[in-house]
Amino acid sequence: MRRRRLAISTAGLILVAAATEAILRIGWGFGTPVLYEWDSRFEYRMVPNQAIRRFGRRIETNGLGLRCREFPPARTDPNELRVLVLGDSVVNGGSHVDQSELCTARLERMLSERLGRPTLVINASANSWGPPNQEAFVKASGTFDADIAILVLSSHDLVDVPNNTAAAQAGSGNTFNRPLCALTEVAGMAWARLVPTAMPSPPSEDDPSRIAQSLTSLRELLTRLSAGVPHVAVALHWDREEQGAGTPRPAHRRLAEAVADARLDVWDLGPSFVDATASGSPPLMHDRIHPTEAGQAVLADELLRRLMLSEWASPRAAAGE
Repeated sequence: MRRRRLAISTAGLILVAAATEAILRIGWGFGTPVLYEWDSRFEYRMVPNQAIRRFGRRIETNGLGLRCREFPPARTDPNELRVLVLGDSVVNGGSHVDQSELCTARLERMLSERLGRPTLVINASANSWGPPNQEAFVKASGTFDADIAILVLSSHDLVDVPNNTAAAQAGSGNTFNRPLCALTEVAGMAWARLVPTAMPSPPSEDDPSRIAQSLTSLRELLTRLSAGVPHVAVALHWDREEQGAGTPRPAHRRLAEAVADARLDVWDLGPSFVDATASGSPPLMHDRIHPTEAGQAVLADELLRRLMLSEWASPRAAAGE
């Protein structure tokens, strides 16, 4: 009798676990996060050709592992405007931003409507891609016949460089970020929230070796972009702490100085977020670094405003004339 009760209890637990697993997968998309793969050229990227739904939001990657629609390497329509946007998770959006609400998707729609011409905005980003990753990506992939390149950076990018573990894995081609199941993913997220020390602390923005590596890659990236794209700008995003303080950290200035040394335009995005918050906008930041869908809208609006002021998006300017 005791064994029978134990068997029934075990079967019940299995059924509960299976039902919970199904609910987590179907209802929220747990257990099926965006997958990444190691790449010997630029460390890692999102696995190409994914189409998943997480937290009710659509996430898709094209054949290059980029979070935008498919496109040919070079334009086929001479009237097409191409804008290359490089960045990290700020631009990528992650699982909390629907594909259609990304700043790049919004910018593509707004430019097409405003200019009355075919427009492609390329979202070349991945979580925690710093200047070394971005420079290596452009070196490997080129600039896709872009008329305009916009590099979106934040203060933390001053020290965002590949670590030794990642560098050792980069040539393997293995995928990562796949949980055992939905239950283990939820458990891991809960553990990280309950035990903050379980998550590594961000590197100090005063680390001289990281700063030197990041700035060297940034200068190389800006040189490469300037050589291949008629118009280049760097947009500097403020994180939530900087927005709350109303001023960016010293790392922001170091990045801005490097861009000024390259004689390129610096677009400071922080004031637009501060103003939107002051005017009663919905929450613009999901956490310290990442914009919400409302924040992505502010980012897209500010990039559009800057592009319109620059006149780079006019047919003659886009052709480099």
